[in-house]
Amino acid sequence: MKTQSSTDAPKTIADAFISGVGSISPALMTLGTGGAGALSINEIESTIIADPELTLRILALSNSAFYSQQHEITTLRKALIVLGTSAVSNLAASLLARSLQASASTTDEALSRHSQAVGIAGQMLAEVHGRIAPAQAFAAGLLHDIGILALHNADLNVDDCSICHAALGSEVSARLGLSPSLCAAIGCHEDYAAEAVDDAPLIATVSVANALAIRAGYGYDAEQAADQSLVERYTSSLGLTDADIDTFVDDLPLRIEREQRLFDEGSGRSL
Repeated sequence: MKTQSSTDAPKTIADAFISGVGSISPALMTLGTGGAGALSINEIESTIIADPELTLRILALSNSAFYSQQHEITTLRKALIVLGTSAVSNLAASLLARSLQASASTTDEALSRHSQAVGIAGQMLAEVHGRIAPAQAFAAGLLHDIGILALHNADLNVDDCSICHAALGSEVSARLGLSPSLCAAIGCHEDYAAEAVDDAPLIATVSVANALAIRAGYGYDAEQAADQSLVERYTSSLGLTDADIDTFVDDLPLRIEREQRLFDEGSGRSL
């Protein structure tokens, strides 16, 4: 990859990446970014019906061996009842992330693996501390390095250029229409001293999840190492202990395996 030149600018890189992103359905944008929690089952059903591919994926997942239904599920409503909001949101978020990854000019399996781990770690953290919706934490973690995708698309190496990939990711996210909270979490996940009061729990969750994933062996070389003292401060702010983090590190591989199986059965492809 080439190094950053003086004529390159974050706006140009963001524009180039966005121009390569194909049409993303409103269903993926809504459900894949943690929006299902504010919707009734009728609203979720109406949102999904407008996306035939997502509808088929959800029906396939509800009929998969993972859920072991005695009778074939043929209606979206029954599928939603069987799966629950969390599984539907995670499937939509994973499909959204895959669409964005496909927009980059190169494929980076290590980055995909790291992003998946941070998303799942974030969801695990949120399930315990209860400060934010787990689906929102999953989406923010899964998309936290979208700035690196934009740099790759511009044939730039995150280690060699002067552009902050987190800040670039926030700009790309805003142009995609993601919520201000997600944009803040993506933009601040390596700025551990950031003080964004309204979004502090989500920023803290993604920051801790990033450090947790690295500790569990799902790191990404291009990302800077976490400032451990500040990560500990964020861990404390979420009401978590070092023992909690140890448990998350131990449990993360099995949780990743489970989520990967769910995605495979719902899409026929890997993350």
